[in-house]
Amino acid sequence: MIYGGRFRLLYKTFLINYKNMKTTLERIFEGLFNNERTTSERLVKYADDQISKTEANNPAAVYDVIITETKTKSTTLQTILNTAQNSQATGKGGTVEKNQARKDCELFLSRGEGLIKYHYAEGSPIYIEFYPNGISAFIRASDPEFKTMMNVFVEKANDYKVKLGNDFAAEATAKNQAFIASADDHTNDNTNISTSRSNEQIAHDELALQLTKNVLTIALQNLGNVNAVKTYFNTSLLYAAYHQQTFNLSLPSNQVQTPVEKHFTANAEITITASQIVEISLSNTKDLMQKNKITINPNEQTTIKLVDFNVELNTHPFLVIKNIGSDIAAVKVEL
Repeated sequence: MIYGGRFRLLYKTFLINYKNMKTTLERIFEGLFNNERTTSERLVKYADDQISKTEANNPAAVYDVIITETKTKSTTLQTILNTAQNSQATGKGGTVEKNQARKDCELFLSRGEGLIKYHYAEGSPIYIEFYPNGISAFIRASDPEFKTMMNVFVEKANDYKVKLGNDFAAEATAKNQAFIASADDHTNDNTNISTSRSNEQIAHDELALQLTKNVLTIALQNLGNVNAVKTYFNTSLLYAAYHQQTFNLSLPSNQVQTPVEKHFTANAEITITASQIVEISLSNTKDLMQKNKITINPNEQTTIKLVDFNVELNTHPFLVIKNIGSDIAAVKVEL
C-alpha cells in the first residue's frame, strides 16, 4: 500500500514526466527548429552540415529523398539571403542618393529665394506662391510633402520665367526630376527589402520543417542507436558560439605569442579575427610552433574546432599565435 506523502510525490513526478513528454511531442509536430535564436544563416549552415554527414552515412541509399529535399530548400533559402543582402546594399545606396538629391533641391531653394526676393518683395503674393509657409517648411517636410511642394515650385518658376529667367526654371525642373527619380528608386528598394524578408521567412520555415522531417526519418532507421545523434547532427551550429574568454592582442610582425594555457576538450572551438595574416596552432611546449598550423586570413572571422590540430588535448596545451604579416596584427581570440 502506498501512503499519502509518497503517493503524492509519485503522482507529481508522473505529471511532470507526462507534461515534459507532451511538450516534446508538441515540439515535434510544430517543428523542432522554429527557434528565434536560430537565424536563417545558421539554419543553412546546419542543413548543409547535415547533408554532408548524411551523404557520408547513407546505407542502402535510405536517405536519398531527404538529402535531395534538404539541398533544394537550403539552396532556396541561401539564394534569398543573397538577394536580401544585395537589396539592403542597394537600399543603403538609394538612401544616400535620395538624401543628396533632396539636399541639392534645398540648396537651390535657398539660392532661389534671393532671386525671388530681388524681383518680388518678401511676403508679396508672388513670393508666397513659391514659399506659402516660408522656406523652412521645405526643410521640415517629409519626402512625399517635399515632392508635392517642389512640383508647385517648379510650376511657379515656369510661370514667372520671364523675370526669373529660363535658366532658373530649367534648373528647378532638373533638380526636382532628380529628386523624384531617386525617391521613387528608394521606395522600390524598400519594397524589395520587405519582399525579401517575407520570402526569407517562408523559406526558413520550410527548411526548418524539412530538418524536423530529417530527424524523424533518421531516428526511424536508428532506433536504439544513441550514437547516431553524433553521426548525423551538430546542433551547436544552430546557435551563436558562447565564449568564456576573450583576448585582444597586439602582435608585431613575425612574432609568436601564447595568450593562454587551457584544458581544452575535443569539442571546443576557437574564434579568431586578425588584421594581418596569422598562423595558429596548439603546442605542448610553450616556446614552439607545432605542426598542423592553420592560417587565418586578414579581417576574416574564423572558427576552428580544436580537434583539427591533432594534439593531445588532455595535456593542457598552449594556444600559439604567430603574425606572418608585414605589419602589427590586432588579434581577437575567443575561447
